[in-house]
Amino acid sequence: MNINANSEIIQALKTHFKGIYKIPEVINYIDEITDIYLYKYENIEIRVYYRKEKDEINIQKIHKILKRAYQITNNCKNKLFIIHLIFSPAKKEFHYKKMITARNVNSGFTYARGNDIFIFRREEYPKVIIHELLHHQELIDQSLFPSTKDKNELMNHFNINKNTILILNETIIELWALIMHLSFIATEYKLDINELFEIETKYSIYKSWQILKLQDTYKDKQWCDKCNIYAYIIFKMIIMTKIKEFFSIYSFPYNQTKIKDFIIKHSNELFDLRKREKEPVNPEFIINGQKLQRPSNSLCFMLLSDL
Repeated sequence: MNINANSEIIQALKTHFKGIYKIPEVINYIDEITDIYLYKYENIEIRVYYRKEKDEINIQKIHKILKRAYQITNNCKNKLFIIHLIFSPAKKEFHYKKMITARNVNSGFTYARGNDIFIFRREEYPKVIIHELLHHQELIDQSLFPSTKDKNELMNHFNINKNTILILNETIIELWALIMHLSFIATEYKLDINELFEIETKYSIYKSWQILKLQDTYKDKQWCDKCNIYAYIIFKMIIMTKIKEFFSIYSFPYNQTKIKDFIIKHSNELFDLRKREKEPVNPEFIINGQKLQRPSNSLCFMLLSDL
């Protein structure tokens, strides 16, 4: 069902975009929204906000992704989820002269004890839906139990400024989102999930190298951001390169100190990557005759996350 987006709906939507999520490109897009596509599948309702005269929306794809999402809510069947999907064209990109913030990186947010999920970029939205839903899975999400001691150890080991946003829980959420997203792709496109995981590992290595080279340009080579990029990309990359060993120490719910120790234990590979002068290959993947490759300045967390 399609409805018009009146000014009252638009203003109510904008009230959620405060602080780090008050991103100019997204706010400007919200002001241009004219229509909302509504669809419900089981316990998940999606509201797609878009500009009728400017944007194309793939209804069939949205239905497919919502059915994927339903499979993730096994432990939450009695909970209604409302996904607010804002089809903003805002890109996730490196910024080389200013600190990297949510404007460069983040795509969504949710309230783990609530019902609403907000996704504000078209880019990567199929995977981001999975990521945000996983914050509602108590066996995976441990955001209510952060350890300051573990965080400080990671900051000291990787030379991260104390004012940086660093949430280790996001590493685990993003890792599971990647694995689940790839499992859906492998099933739907009849592909080998191991091959997909390998290409995503190469992509994570490429993005990590770029972040490390940027860090080398900072004062005292100390990383600082306002968007948790070390957790989303670098810590996840370390785990991906040692995924079999990682699962031998993983538990539900996970032990944050064990995760921290694992990342530090295998950080030599990261430091070796940092020494590389030659840029790693920006990987590409061909699916159904279409070549997929991110621009070199992209800060998307995955290569195949739009599928």
